Amino acid sequence: MAKLKRKPSNNTLGWLMHHLTSSNVKAIIPNYFLDGYECDLFVITKADITIEYELKKSLGDYKKDFEKQKERYNWRNLETFIKSSKHELIRTGKRTNKFYFVIPEELKDKVEVPEYAGLMVYSEYHYFKMVKRAPTLRKEKADEKIKEDIMKKLFWRLYSEIHRQLVKDENIENNVIL
Repeated sequence: MAKLKRKPSNNTLGWLMHHLTSSNVKAIIPNYFLDGYECDLFVITKADITIEYELKKSLGDYKKDFEKQKERYNWRNLETFIKSSKHELIRTGKRTNKFYFVIPEELKDKVEVPEYAGLMVYSEYHYFKMVKRAPTLRKEKADEKIKEDIMKKLFWRLYSEIHRQLVKDENIENNVIL
């Protein structure tokens, strides 16, 4: 009997979320902003370990991720700015306990994975495979502040979606085209 394969789709983030829900996960939030940079997928395990997954679809996209820098106000001296690099914050453990790149399988031999990062690859049918385990970058577990922030953001996303759907349904009933 032939093995059935899933059809390819553009929803790699959704497939990764599905893959991770079968593991030791307490919370998963896509597109979560942390320290001014977006996490494609932010996870808190049942042991309160935080993990960031950064999805990349091309070699150019992968390389561009290392160029991300921002200037922000120095809260200790508001007349000065602090320039921060996303990967410097990751490397020094100021963002999450672990960090993974998730890339298409065909890029596996074309990327140089930093020592502070893990690597997962996915096939065109969204089968995920661990290539390199991420090291632990910090010992501190997720605190109540970050858990509360995630709960608030999930609530507002749900509220916004319900509101959007209600408005859409109301406009359909009243023959209003959005």
